[in-house]
Amino acid sequence: MKQVFSFLVLSSSVACVAAADDVQSICAALNAGLTEQLGILKGMTDTASSAAAVPALQANFDKLQGLNGRVDTTAMWRHIENTPELKSELVLTIQLISIEFCRIEEAQFYGCEELRALLAPLLIPAAARPDEQPEA
Repeated sequence: MKQVFSFLVLSSSVACVAAADDVQSICAALNAGLTEQLGILKGMTDTASSAAAVPALQANFDKLQGLNGRVDTTAMWRHIENTPELKSELVLTIQLISIEFCRIEEAQFYGCEELRALLAPLLIPAAARPDEQPEA
């Protein structure tokens, strides 16, 4: 019986380590995806470069969307909060992405309607979106 209990304890520890690895890998994928997105956005400087980048930006959005639900959100945020260098990098990257969104919007999407269609939903505040329901 003691061996079974020891095995269960070790199995639980391995499961916790595996879950931590999953959180770490998802956080790393999130960081890499956001860094990639920043690079794509920075490369948009005119109509031609914007139009050429739309498929890559859509693929990036899809890849990042695919990370949703792969790990427990609370565990992911806990990992980010407890990893200061990761948190700083994520915050900085998100701020830089926001600046790029503003730049592209101010440039009227460089006249690229595909880019406008892709980014416009992201530029509308959540409270103003008809499909968004406020949390209770």
